[in-house]
Amino acid sequence: MSDETPLLCLGRAILNNCRVVVMDEATANVDVETDAKIQRTIPEQFQEQTVIVIVHRMNTIMDSTRIMVMDQGSLSEFDTPDNLKVNPDSALNSLIQSLNH
Repeated sequence: MSDETPLLCLGRAILNNCRVVVMDEATANVDVETDAKIQRTIPEQFQEQTVIVIVHRMNTIMDSTRIMVMDQGSLSEFDTPDNLKVNPDSALNSLIQSLNH
């Protein structure tokens, strides 16, 4: 996949005014500069849409409205990033803590 592919898909979703946008590791195969542009574009262009983002990098989702954490195919938790980060029993909090060590 070339660096342009995620940008073309993103552009198509913007032009088609999609009501629901699903992104699976949208920035996994792009350089740092392109990643930053995509991260700025998502909230700017999809203010009225539902955006579902599948990620493995925590920084990609911390500005999200809500985060759904899946564990072995089941819903583990669903809440705002701020609530999940401060909850010591949260799976998201555990993931963040494991990355910080």
